[in-house]
Amino acid sequence: MCQPVNPGSNCVTAANVCATSNDCCSGLCTGGRCNIAGSFCVQKDDVCANNSDCCTGVCNKTGSGLLGTCGAPPPAPSRCDTVAGTLCNTCGDCCSRLCAPYGPTGVFICQPAQGCRVNGELCVEDGDCCGGISGNGLPGAGNVTCQKETNAQYGRCRNPSSGDGNACQPTGNVCHYKEAAYELACGKVSSAPANCCEEPGFKQTKKDICVLDRLGVPRCQGLVDCRIAGESCSNSGDCCNGNLCVADPLDGNKLKCTVPTGTACIQTGGSCTINGDCCPGNTCTVPLGSIRGTCNVITNPPPSGAGGASGAGGAPTSGGGTSNAGGSSNAGGSTGSGGTSSAGGTGNTGGAPPVCSSFGQTCVVNANCCSGIPCTLGICKFPLQ
Repeated sequence: MCQPVNPGSNCVTAANVCATSNDCCSGLCTGGRCNIAGSFCVQKDDVCANNSDCCTGVCNKTGSGLLGTCGAPPPAPSRCDTVAGTLCNTCGDCCSRLCAPYGPTGVFICQPAQGCRVNGELCVEDGDCCGGISGNGLPGAGNVTCQKETNAQYGRCRNPSSGDGNACQPTGNVCHYKEAAYELACGKVSSAPANCCEEPGFKQTKKDICVLDRLGVPRCQGLVDCRIAGESCSNSGDCCNGNLCVADPLDGNKLKCTVPTGTACIQTGGSCTINGDCCPGNTCTVPLGSIRGTCNVITNPPPSGAGGASGAGGAPTSGGGTSNAGGSSNAGGSTGSGGTSSAGGTGNTGGAPPVCSSFGQTCVVNANCCSGIPCTLGICKFPLQ
């Protein structure tokens, strides 16, 4: 008889029968089966073949079996545990302090912060972490390392000299942001360090040095002036004129502010760190733990998910197909209001079904955004962020 691959777990692995999404390790039940596509990586206790499949970076196998199950992440810093891609309930659950739906599935996961990886996130090398590269001119550069156990494929970003709290935290790292409305929405996140590093001549208060970035992550920003195009950066909040902070493949994949292109997003084939960097209709294909991704066109319609949006661009127009229950794009239907490929719109090339804007991507109206996320100041994000 077929046996569970995760005996003793309280969740059902991919492709097995489910009644609700709460039954599944992935948090997503579609068509009566657990769907592994609830996140960009595989959840703990779900089935895996390689470490790189798992949000935690650990795929445990026994004997000579080809498959195993995702295990716990490497040891955590003292102030957070839940890494990017993992299921979450509030932003306070996540190392990034950012919990939002994944694409059109409606499944809430810890979203990675834009640019460098903050304390507690998975990493492959020091350069993936905020403050992991010495000599880039940013406050606190070189303070953080990618700490790995012996022979481990992945580690976690950590400030080893500080115990994650005593020495100053580099530009881009999560910091103490204590505002009543923010804590009400995100839980108690003020346990993050308050001691951000700063440039000589920085005259603002400690409150001003910790700011919410464009997606709502509280980050250290002790710069006297914003960084111009081509200069080093930790995240897009460091850059002037709304430019994005992405890896430069022509200079050792160091994070730099983009050269203005007349658009607020990265086109297909360009460098990215998260989905939010890419123009709608694209996804950021980035190796686990890395900051060096590429924007690629979504060529297949995403899975319809419990709680998903009613389709990119809103309800179907007259003569179009009907929307799936909790699903995404309509089968052959034309898009409704706001569903075109205009500035901040979505449509793909090659006649593919329309794709909604993921969390952090550009938008024009609410209907452009996946999973009921509002279009806030031209970006799919929640107003508080």
